[in-house]
Amino acid sequence: MLKHRTTYMIINKTEYIRLINFMMISRLVYFDLIRKKFSITTLCFLKNKNFRQKDEKRGISNQKVAVIVA
Repeated sequence: MLKHRTTYMIINKTEYIRLINFMMISRLVYFDLIRKKFSITTLCFLKNKNFRQKDEKRGISNQKVAVIVA
């Protein structure tokens, strides 16, 4: 059974553009916005500004992070 978890991050527009640029260049991007390391393995940015990612170190198969642009 897959463990699903949602984390909300509030970022500004500059960090949002920088995050999209990082996702476009690299398949594996580490960023530390809320003092947790997440590994982005999916380049597909969904239309509702959510992206799915895998966190292999914590054993979470599917994790959804909602990005709130403020």
